[in-house]
Amino acid sequence: MGLNDIQLNATLIQNLYTKVLVDTEISEPNNNSAKTVQRHYLGNNQSHICIIVNEEKSPLINDADLEFLTNILSACNLSLADIVLLNSCSNPKPLYAGICKEFSPKIIILFGVAPTDAGIPMEFPPYKLQNYNEQFFLIAPLLSTLKNNKEEKGKLWVCLQSLFKQ
Repeated sequence: MGLNDIQLNATLIQNLYTKVLVDTEISEPNNNSAKTVQRHYLGNNQSHICIIVNEEKSPLINDADLEFLTNILSACNLSLADIVLLNSCSNPKPLYAGICKEFSPKIIILFGVAPTDAGIPMEFPPYKLQNYNEQFFLIAPLLSTLKNNKEEKGKLWVCLQSLFKQ
């Protein structure tokens, strides 16, 4: 099933696109206001799960990796509405502090992103759940690497099962 064949119902589309594309209100710029950081993300963050990918060639995530990520989420009984998906390459730094303030994640999963590159003040090995700041962290290789490596997928699956135990 390709991404072009996915049928979304009206409720899901409405939930995915909560912001309008064109702002019809004209307002005067306020030079006294603090600069707000505009983050590009996908998802509604209903379960307070933040997934950070490292996609240099895409504004957010390429279609093949999005399909693979959607399959991973489905296996965990989750959907794109449950997460917020960010690309470390196209979002302003410091990423971690801004994410905590804006999204209040309980779980942060890094695909191909080193913790320090995301602004997380600690290092930890791949496939080892870490608890810090009342949040759980998991680091794994790039989605494109995982997709074609059965052993790496198995390691990720074991971690996800313990993270999302039913």
